[in-house]
Amino acid sequence: MGVVYEMNWYLVAADKSQIIKINDNEYMLQKSDRRVYPIDSEIPLIIKNLGCIAIVKINKFEIDKSSTNIIFSIVKEYNSESEIAKHYYEMYMNMKRM
Repeated sequence: MGVVYEMNWYLVAADKSQIIKINDNEYMLQKSDRRVYPIDSEIPLIIKNLGCIAIVKINKFEIDKSSTNIIFSIVKEYNSESEIAKHYYEMYMNMKRM
């Protein structure tokens, strides 16, 4: 028997309201299912139907039976209309089409 985990290289939220501020620069996002994120690596923060709004560093994640809690810090914020933010969002959308 095995357990299915999904490896993620983007942190994706359906809406900004799902992101909970814990302290000055630490936030939490809960995702459904069991997911794995690269600790201490910088990855794009994507808001669906909006775009990339930041680069974040994953501090830790906790997996339980049906969800994953991700604790992260913002490294750099972006305007979703900036060229680099559009690039990250385009890469995310291309990956989703595969």
